Formats: sequence, structure tokens, C-alpha cells
Amino acid sequence: MSMMHRRTGLAMLAAAFALTGVPSASIAQTAPGVNVRQAWVREATAGQASTAAYFTIENHGSAPLTLVGVSSPVAATAELHTMQQTPGRGAMGNAPMGGMMRMAQVDRVVVPVHGTVEFKPGGYHVMLFKVTRALATGEDVELTLRFEGGETKTVVAVVGSRAAVAAPGQ
Repeated sequence: MSMMHRRTGLAMLAAAFALTGVPSASIAQTAPGVNVRQAWVREATAGQASTAAYFTIENHGSAPLTLVGVSSPVAATAELHTMQQTPGRGAMGNAPMGGMMRMAQVDRVVVPVHGTVEFKPGGYHVMLFKVTRALATGEDVELTLRFEGGETKTVVAVVGSRAAVAAPGQ
């Protein structure tokens, strides 16, 4: 095979990857300087449509990290979310009071240089939608975190009880 044919073949392969949305090997790099700890997922019963994942990201690098997505083989889709308190009013409508907590999707979460961001109940978390099967307490679930720039970090999360407020064993 001539060098020209090889280059043409490689260009066609790269174009095919681009058209299918499959990342090339150069894009799917492991995120350097990233540590993910205390990863866990709430248990899900058979037929349950969604559950949540939690973890702590530590940035040991020299630049901010921006988490832009998460995926898992146990869910059709995953979204980054946070909890926000809506403004509330007193009984007479004039005195500010705490409102209701509501979940809101976010596009990205920035982890500062040498900083830490916790994904925990009541704060940032990952919603796993269209869960493909029941997830039993103690089971392991894979999560792949995607960062701006194409880097990824795959971690194993343990499934914890629905009543849990922290990673199992913490």
C-alpha cells in the first residue's frame, strides 16, 4: 500500500469518527492531575427511571478543570445538576423566608487549581436517567467523567442505600 493510500485511508477513518461522534484516541485522553474519590451511586430498584451519583473531584493540576459531562453504562443519559433554593415569602407575602429547593441542570462545573468540588446530596450531583437495570447496595458502577478539552477520568462508584447521605463506609 502506498503512502498516499495510507494517508487517504487515515483521513477517511478520521472523518468517519467525526461523523459518528466517536472520539478519536487523541481526544479521549486520561485527565492528568485529577483525583476522584468517595464515588457512589444511590441504589435503584427494578423499573426505577433515575438515580444520582456523587463524588469528590480534586484538581492537582496547574490549570482549572472544567467538568462538562458524565456517562455510565447503567444509564442512557447523565446530566450535571445542582440544587438551588428558590426565593420565598412570609405568610403575608412581605417577609423574605427560605423558599423551596429545586434541582437545576448545569452545563459545567469548574474545579479551581489545587481545589476540590464535592458532588453530594443537596448540592452538585449527577442525575443518571433511564437506568438500564436495578442497582443493588454494595455493587460497583463505572462512571466516566468528561472534562473540557476532551480528557476523561473513569472511576468505580459503589452503590449505596437510598437513605445514605455520604459514600458507603464514610
